[in-house]
Amino acid sequence: MKHVAMIGPELTPIPPIRGGATENWIENVCRRMDRYRCTVYSPSDPELPRRETRNGVDYVRIASGRLSRRVAELLHRPDNGYAKRVLNHLQKMKPDLVHVQNRPLIAAHLRCHLPSRVPIILQMHNLYNYLGKYERPEGEWSVPVDLFLAISRFVLDRERDRLVKGAKRLDVLPNGVDTDCYSPSGEEERVRELRRKYGLDGKRVVIYTGKLRENKGVSVLFQAMRTVFQNDACKDVMLLLVGGAHFGRNRADRKTDYHKRLLQMISNHEHRVVITGFIRPDEMHFYYRLGDICVCPSQLEEGFPSVLLEAMSARLPVVSTRMGGIPELVSHERTGILLESADDSNELAVRILELLARRDECLRLGTNAREQVVRNFSWGVVAEKTESVYDELMESKKWDSGTRLF
Repeated sequence: MKHVAMIGPELTPIPPIRGGATENWIENVCRRMDRYRCTVYSPSDPELPRRETRNGVDYVRIASGRLSRRVAELLHRPDNGYAKRVLNHLQKMKPDLVHVQNRPLIAAHLRCHLPSRVPIILQMHNLYNYLGKYERPEGEWSVPVDLFLAISRFVLDRERDRLVKGAKRLDVLPNGVDTDCYSPSGEEERVRELRRKYGLDGKRVVIYTGKLRENKGVSVLFQAMRTVFQNDACKDVMLLLVGGAHFGRNRADRKTDYHKRLLQMISNHEHRVVITGFIRPDEMHFYYRLGDICVCPSQLEEGFPSVLLEAMSARLPVVSTRMGGIPELVSHERTGILLESADDSNELAVRILELLARRDECLRLGTNAREQVVRNFSWGVVAEKTESVYDELMESKKWDSGTRLF
């Protein structure tokens, strides 16, 4: 069995107890591989051991190196400390393949120091522009990797003249979801408990999940819901905002200026708007069961939003924008509703009111959505696609299956 080194970003641990879509992808795909053994690298966390094996996956968690990160920030340059520590492990582990997630600078560092016969993959879950200030290369720059993977066709096309230029091969490897966990039924007592906790008994619920940020369209959604609240047929409708301003260690409870403005905006509607704060990923599937409609009015060109996959897997009708890779997942009026204008709260209000008035349409959209997700985006399907991508790459290098790379 060939050995893959899966390199996560340096900010949050894997499994994703602090949140993170990229970290979630890594944990779920690696545990479902049959033909490749994965060693996952991520930062350390006080709730997790430095090394462990679970679900057939080896986990190595690297000390945070806070001092080197602070020095790098003072000098206005990237911090290579995490990449260097990962490299030290790889030189001892001698993997057959290295798969770097969402960090072009780490991929470039490893490419400079590992033998050329070791294939390196860079996979991007979002655009270069959305990386942190010290997580991305500046100027005209490409990463000399053996394979560039994008989470969607949108990301691949947008990065063709930038990060993709140095890659020998390229492909699309989508996001996924646990369709057994994110389902429309099961664990009814826990769902009833949450409905009581948030005062949702007997209510119809419009649900939003994700970070509470303006660029996620939360303000657009609230303005639309003000119109919905004024409708006489919607006296029983509530808005449930599931998430906080941040995720990660010592960040989940942090309040941003926007979060404070949001609280002020909803102050006159507190009896109809619930904000849960950060919810651990292993609890999230219960929350979709609280909703009747899921709205994701993103104002960002996101790669392939996991929140939409989760909602669709839970058989919820979704309303979203035509931004980024979203149209690759949501088919307008077949598996969901796509808005013509991303920032038009009036259009959003009309669409929400239409769905609230038509339970049959909600069921049709939700059923179609779940069927599509189960067929194309369950973690088992994505894991099989990942292994096929590895097979093709290894074959292209013409390595014997028993050959070691170091």
